[in-house]
Formats: sequence, structure tokens, C-alpha cells
Amino acid sequence: LGQIQVKDDYNYTSTSNNVGWDALFGAGYQFGEHEIKWTNLWIHRTSKETYRRYGLDELAGANILTERTAWYERELASTQLSADFDFGELDVSMRAAFAQTSREAPYEWEVRYQFDDVIDRFIYDASSRVRNQTSFSDLTDEVGSSGLDVSYAIPNPGVRDTVISGGLAHLDNSRKSDTRSLRF
Repeated sequence: LGQIQVKDDYNYTSTSNNVGWDALFGAGYQFGEHEIKWTNLWIHRTSKETYRRYGLDELAGANILTERTAWYERELASTQLSADFDFGELDVSMRAAFAQTSREAPYEWEVRYQFDDVIDRFIYDASSRVRNQTSFSDLTDEVGSSGLDVSYAIPNPGVRDTVISGGLAHLDNSRKSDTRSLRF
């Protein structure tokens, strides 16, 4: 019957170098029954990735070498301000936050070579759909939010207080992305 046959057989070599920086800052102020808090977070990551893949590609009918390198910068910055005010039966809670994330890939490069038996070496594979490609991309995502909650307790002697509450919330999210791919 059927036998298992090797269609593609590749060897991979890859590296990944990563660097990261983080910061967290918070401050608060309490006066009487009222409290205000401010929180900030910043995360930054940089990655350098490369790989080299070579071996038999059945679809191409030859040995193929693909080389790729990329550089990525990722960042998150977030700030939040919140306040709680207690005026006896009336409680007011407010919050506002803003966060921005970004991903920059200022250099992604990939090229493919095919083995030439005549000269016994890999040469640029001009027939490949992958070809020699260099890409540059940038992505920014921003999120803003705010909210207000109000509650009022009506005292009921001998039973649980009646609480009337309501609130408003707002969220805005926007994303912008640009990519440029060049093939040679």
C-alpha cells in the first residue's frame, strides 16, 4: 500500500535576542474620607530575530536556502487617574485612563536562494514568489476611557438602606497601521 515519503526536509538555525525595560509609578493622596490615586505603567521590548532554513523543497524541486532577519520595537504606556469621594450618604467615584501601544518593525528582510548543481552553490532564486523582500511597518493603538459613578443611600431605620446609583462610562479605541513592502 502507501508509504510515507519525505516531501520537504529542512534544517533550521535561528537566534532571538531580547531586551526589555519596565517602569511602574503610583501615587495616592487621602484626605478625610476622600482618596485620589494615579498609576502609570511603561513596558518596552526590543527583539532581534534571524533564521536560516535550508533543505529539500519538493514544490520547488530543488534544495532551497531562505534567510530572514527582523527587528521589532514594542511599547506600552498607560496612565490612570481615579478618585473616590465620600460625602456621607452620597458617594462619587471618577476614573480616567489612557493607554498607547506601539509596534515598530523598522527592518524585516527575507531572501530565498536555490541550489545550482552546475556551479555547486546557492544562487538567488529569481523565479520564487518570495524573492528578496524588505518590509517596514508601524502600528499604534490608543485607548482612552473615563467613567463616573454616583450612589446615594437613603437611610431606612431598622432595615437595610435603599441605594440609588447610576453611572456613565466612555471608551474610545483607535488604531493606525502602515506597512511598506519592497521586493527586489
